[in-house]
Amino acid sequence: MKQLIRKLLGSGLLPNTYYGAIRYPRMAKAISHKNDDSQPKVTVVMPVYNVAEYLLDALSSVLSQSYKNFEVIAVNDGSSDGSEKILEMLSAEIAHLTVINQKNAGVAEARNRGVAAMSSDSKYLMFIDSDDLLPKRSIAKLVAAAENSDAQLTAGKTVTFYGVRYFDRPSTASFFAADRAGIKIEQMPELLGDAVVWNKLFRVDYWRAQGFRFPSGVNYEDMTLAAESYLNADRISLVSDAVYFWRVRAEGESRSTVRFEQASLEDRLLSMEQIANRIKAKIRAGEVSTAVLESYQRRIIRHDLQLFVPYLEHVDATYFSTLKVRCKALVGKVSPEQFEAAGGRYNEVLRMVMSSTRAEAIRTLQTLEKAENRLTA
Repeated sequence: MKQLIRKLLGSGLLPNTYYGAIRYPRMAKAISHKNDDSQPKVTVVMPVYNVAEYLLDALSSVLSQSYKNFEVIAVNDGSSDGSEKILEMLSAEIAHLTVINQKNAGVAEARNRGVAAMSSDSKYLMFIDSDDLLPKRSIAKLVAAAENSDAQLTAGKTVTFYGVRYFDRPSTASFFAADRAGIKIEQMPELLGDAVVWNKLFRVDYWRAQGFRFPSGVNYEDMTLAAESYLNADRISLVSDAVYFWRVRAEGESRSTVRFEQASLEDRLLSMEQIANRIKAKIRAGEVSTAVLESYQRRIIRHDLQLFVPYLEHVDATYFSTLKVRCKALVGKVSPEQFEAAGGRYNEVLRMVMSSTRAEAIRTLQTLEKAENRLTA
């Protein structure tokens, strides 16, 4: 263990001051880990791209899990910052870590490559991003919930962290207020708002039966897949404990695409349209009620569509036209009462986007912001 730490520090990939952040006991546990085949095997897929500063912490949080039967497949997506070297050093010492190197192809293809490399005896599959963390008992808690209810999909609470500050992810925390076992989406349609894959444990036979695959070349690549996994599951279980720590980076450092970029707008709208279309198909087939669609429409009014409104003053006519036309297609038939009940800071502005001109929508936005500034002055 000490030799591995010396190698990492001597490589120049990590500053010496970072030693204090290397959780020595966790890495020692990772190196000495031996799988217990009496427990269901879990594959954890981690796409890696230029995250050397965070990679060791992310890997140590996974590799030192209390659960006794898992493998980690880290897919290096053409990193150029030393991440590849860190992975090579660790994989030479840690038997349950497999590293795959590929030319840069994006997070979707990295995840797909990791899934394809999964061991044939794995019963469960999960994902972690390479700058985030897993609490020590994440895998154990998710597997226990899945096994106790024969769930095809199990999800748990995400906690956001920035530096040393940790807080519940506001947009989804209420979904995980209590443990739930063996439910369907009809019983809790708001789960469609939990449109990420990294707080979830998928049963492998369910994943394969659904033919799930991440679409490449788009932003928000996991939104449709995550929603569809909830929609199609016969048995969903929820864990109220935190199972995932999602890192928020400093302004300007985040990997998130700037929201006023046209591609970002179109990709998120496409994901929302795909999810809405999947729900409508389920309604036509008699598999879910219209309440599921209504719940999803409230969600995107309150959250997803609101994300783009603050940038109206900085975008061009093409952006505004795209937002206008596709918002109307998504929620244009929602009644005024339901629209108001959905909530959301920019509801009135969003209505103006759909019904009026760009100039009028911007004036409405400016009026709202001035009123808020007066209240906080």
